Amino acid sequence: MEKEKALVIFGSPRNNGYTKKMLNLFMNELKEIYDFSIINAYDIAIKPCYGCDFCEKNGVCRFSDFNKIKMLLDETDMLVIASPVYNMGFPAPLKAIFDRMQVYYNKPLQREKDYYSEFRDAVLLLTCGRADNGVSEILSKSLNYILKCIDIKIKYKTVWEKTDLNPNDSGIFLKIKMVSKSIMEIKT
Repeated sequence: MEKEKALVIFGSPRNNGYTKKMLNLFMNELKEIYDFSIINAYDIAIKPCYGCDFCEKNGVCRFSDFNKIKMLLDETDMLVIASPVYNMGFPAPLKAIFDRMQVYYNKPLQREKDYYSEFRDAVLLLTCGRADNGVSEILSKSLNYILKCIDIKIKYKTVWEKTDLNPNDSGIFLKIKMVSKSIMEIKT
């Protein structure tokens, strides 16, 4: 069986932190059915969206730094977003990537059809220094609105909370295994 493509957008500045540990476990669980491509938001230095409306008029962004991400998004079978929560939001470099998805948001403005009818799956892996307190639900809802424009919807969400207080919470590993098992059951 040919492996499907999974794009990981990694939004943590720490390559050995809790978010990376959770992501590595997730990818290890699914390595038999997915080829993972990883974009590190902190390594690529995406320019912010300027709100210039170039993409609305031309169908592409005026900056080329988003082209590789756009190509991978267009080709992926599953999107994985792994990020810490900073001040009840996504870190700025990751948010810049989401903002640059404006090119997708404007796409329906150039055609009759509004959005897609079938969605590809997304997985949201979050780490929080403190208790979640509903923040992951807010982030998930706003991200789903953005991803809808590229026919992707968050199907699985896992939160490793209180990492500042109890970083050795082994419950997260069980959660990741359960999500991975659900994905494997669908794919096999």
